Amino acid sequence: MKKISTKKGWKMNLEKFQTSKALICILIVSYLLYLLIFINSFSTNFKSISNYYGSPDADNYVKMSYQLIDKGIYGYMSEESNAYVTPSQPIYITSILLLNKILNVHDLSLIIFFNILLNIGSIILIYFISIKLFKKKSISFIAAFLFAIYFPNVYYVRAALTEIPTIFFMLLSIFIFIKAIESDKIKWYMIFSIFYAITIMFRPALAPALLIGFFIIFKKHGLKNGTKRLLYFSVGFFLIVFPWILRNYLLFDELHIFSSHGGNPFLGGTYPFYLEQYDHSIRTSLGMTETEYGKHRIIHGFRSDPKLYLSWFTIGKFLWLFGGPSKWIYYSSTYSNLTAFVYLHHFIIFFAAMFTIFKLRKDNSSIKALSYFAIGYILIHLLFIANDRFGYLIFPIFSILAGYSIVKCYEYIKLNKFKITNYFIK
Repeated sequence: MKKISTKKGWKMNLEKFQTSKALICILIVSYLLYLLIFINSFSTNFKSISNYYGSPDADNYVKMSYQLIDKGIYGYMSEESNAYVTPSQPIYITSILLLNKILNVHDLSLIIFFNILLNIGSIILIYFISIKLFKKKSISFIAAFLFAIYFPNVYYVRAALTEIPTIFFMLLSIFIFIKAIESDKIKWYMIFSIFYAITIMFRPALAPALLIGFFIIFKKHGLKNGTKRLLYFSVGFFLIVFPWILRNYLLFDELHIFSSHGGNPFLGGTYPFYLEQYDHSIRTSLGMTETEYGKHRIIHGFRSDPKLYLSWFTIGKFLWLFGGPSKWIYYSSTYSNLTAFVYLHHFIIFFAAMFTIFKLRKDNSSIKALSYFAIGYILIHLLFIANDRFGYLIFPIFSILAGYSIVKCYEYIKLNKFKITNYFIK
């Protein structure tokens, strides 16, 4: 009897593995087929995108990487060393270009190839993160599928920008963090700290999200044991972040933890609806740094035109971040027949995620943590420059939240328990 039970258990595990494998294959094929619809846009002759590598920032990253290879100078938009950007993206692009010296293929094609690989990795990670959190393949598949055919992926895999690698390492960090919490093993806390350090060296704005991780650890292990576990997070700091800080101090005699232009996104966010142009001469005449001038603009703005500034720092920036699929403007004329689908898909993810955040947040601790992660991310970006690039970065999390609410709503409807009015009367 024992042998039969073992065989049954092994058979069930095999069936589960084969089901997951089949679903992941469907997700990858769906993603690749979706990319094929827009295959023309990957060409450098695609007229709607004027910059060779996708955007001015992308062109500058590639130029910087070539300079780093040829001259050994780490300088963004400069032929002299600087700390204008954090090192993860330059290292990522430089690694691809170094490989290209061996393969000798079209450099943009190789960047696209690696971006596609990382994006496939992100889709798979969304699937397995959802499985770990909710134990339901239906939620996992829908969450991953929503992201797999999300339009902005098309633009960002074609551009040498930070979005694709940031999303991959962010999701990988979340997956490893879940594994660390489950196993409570030192090695997983250390591995998490390394990958999260790499993530924030792509996008420093994600650094505050670590506070959610601190809260989860303290809640589970208490103050004393939680503090011990948090000490393992220092491994990532010393291996990844500290060498960058030391380099900046030795070269520039300044402690740049992230980048030297940290004031720019903050200052850029003080221009309501971008009705004004940034005037460098005004700031210099006042003898202020960019951060000081940003604070000055906010205080003066709320005094002189409170309605404009209040609307900008609330609903205005929110719409600028999430009002539509990122970068569709480049594709809307050539692929106008897909506009309705692209926008509908965008808003399905967004509103389904918002439904989870505001109405289903208390269902379980996993949903609560993801909801706070999303809310924290949004609040942070309401302080800085509003750009749909920053909105895109949170859509993998939105996709997981959306997958959860879609399945839950379906289950309630199936059981005749779901009445939409119940969620809006409360």
